[in-house]
Amino acid sequence: MSLMNKLGLEKSGTLLVSFPLICQVIFVIALFFPLLNLQSNISRLTESAELISKTISLMNHTMNLGYVAKINGPRPTEDGMLREIKAIQLVRAQMSEIRRFAGEDRHRTLMIDGMATGINAIIADLDTTREEFKMGLRHERKVNSKYDKSVRNAIRYMLNSADSMLAAEETSIADTEQKTQNDWKILNSTLIAAIVLSTLIAFALAAIYTRAIHMPLKHLNANCRRILKGEELLPVLNDREEFTKLDELLHVITIAMKKEQEKEKAMVDNTTDLICSLNKDLEFLRANKSTSAFFDIEPDEIVGKSVLEFLTPDDRKLAQESLKTAMNTERSESFEFRVLARAGAEKSFVHTRWSCLFSQQSQELFAVVHDIDEEKVIEGMKQDFVDMVSHDLRSPLSSMHVALDLIAGGTYGEVGEEAKKELEGARKNLHRLLEFVNDLLDFQKLKHGKMELECSNTNVEELVQSAVDLVKPALEAKELQIKTDGQDLSIVADAKKMNQVLTNLLANAIRHTPKSGEISVQWKQTDNQLEISVLDTGPGIAEADRKRIFEAFEQTTESARRSEGTGLGLAICKLICDAHNGSISVGNSPVKGSKFTITIPVAQV
Repeated sequence: MSLMNKLGLEKSGTLLVSFPLICQVIFVIALFFPLLNLQSNISRLTESAELISKTISLMNHTMNLGYVAKINGPRPTEDGMLREIKAIQLVRAQMSEIRRFAGEDRHRTLMIDGMATGINAIIADLDTTREEFKMGLRHERKVNSKYDKSVRNAIRYMLNSADSMLAAEETSIADTEQKTQNDWKILNSTLIAAIVLSTLIAFALAAIYTRAIHMPLKHLNANCRRILKGEELLPVLNDREEFTKLDELLHVITIAMKKEQEKEKAMVDNTTDLICSLNKDLEFLRANKSTSAFFDIEPDEIVGKSVLEFLTPDDRKLAQESLKTAMNTERSESFEFRVLARAGAEKSFVHTRWSCLFSQQSQELFAVVHDIDEEKVIEGMKQDFVDMVSHDLRSPLSSMHVALDLIAGGTYGEVGEEAKKELEGARKNLHRLLEFVNDLLDFQKLKHGKMELECSNTNVEELVQSAVDLVKPALEAKELQIKTDGQDLSIVADAKKMNQVLTNLLANAIRHTPKSGEISVQWKQTDNQLEISVLDTGPGIAEADRKRIFEAFEQTTESARRSEGTGLGLAICKLICDAHNGSISVGNSPVKGSKFTITIPVAQV
């Protein structure tokens, strides 16, 4: 075990794999020699069996030769002589094949030579007897007797030699079979031993390896569970290097998580907003310390109480429906409810804004509650200011504008040149102030949704041309060219409000396009959306300004430097596009300058 720990996880794994492989190689080498002996014995058995077969065949051919010679006698016929020659050829051919088996076995070689001698003697006796017979017929009986005796002796000698060969080979086969059986036993024993031993070694190494990593893994698993539960971790492992590093990393991560959790908790506890979570029954599950400021109750005491208890009776039904709706959506929802004020407060309730998001995983509704009492006061002040501007400022300014027009027109007598210049400057400033008041009133109405759209079927080309006609004097004053291009389309929209948007965008384009420049208006339909683009050849809008120019009272750096406009025009354009369920954006023109694009649905739902 200590050796496995010293080797490390990687080296231990390598040992676990390589050691059985080495054992297998040794076993293969050990099996090689018994297999070699088996192959040798099988070859010898095959050779002996083939030699016996050839010897028996030789004996048959020899007996056939003796039979042919006996029939032919000393004076064979032509056909008989042909049969004898063929029988001799077969015997010699068979003897030639048997000689291949002589090899280095001296005893086998001697027996083969004995058979060859017997065969040669038979053939020689046949030739000798026939030669003697040719010497004279008076010796025929003697020759016949000698011929029969010689052939019988030669055949007997050859058959005895063959019998000896057969006996020797049968003995050799018996010995070889015994050796083969012994070799098979050795081979089987070695193979079984190799399988058993390699299996035992593999299981032993696996058990050692498993035991060596089980305890560290168990330790790491315990620490992971403690991290999930937020409990103190077990001490760092003092085991394998890999597990020790991993355990140290877990401790480092835990410390870092605790620090971040402490920071988050401090931030949540010290914020003035109420941060809480509710279950599906709208009961508090958790809350930060701001419960004291909102509800005059400690965080621990509010757990399990219904949120409806802390709202005004008039808002409870609306709150119940709104919060239940928020639990059925995946997006963030925002609501405004009135919360019962603390005892002794000047007011009976506090205006609050609830930003809610439901978690499907934990089945909780997370909410951030913000006190908007001051916002409500400011909104009231804004509304009072708007009302004041509408009733107390707009009418006098309009009267002043009419009076200045009359004076400049000479209604009250002739006006000098110097006075006309002053009057013209006053008229321009007064006109600008009236535009600001009108923009401010429109902005407030649009922002609070008090301005209703009067939608009707409107031709896009007529809408664009109407806006172009309104700014034509300004175009001619700067000698600007304007081009319009688009399809024959109609949309359902508030023509007056859309005309206001296009006029504002064209006025901005004229303001920023140098003399003799070019402005173009293009429109097209993409799916169910209408896109209207206003392009100019001015200096363009910086990337940093593009993100804020659609906010109220925001202008580009250049416009602010020149004190041009009120800073409400593009904000009003955005609100009008939003009211039409559309959008407005700005980018670079393909050639030079800016490109403002309006996108609104073709038909309002």
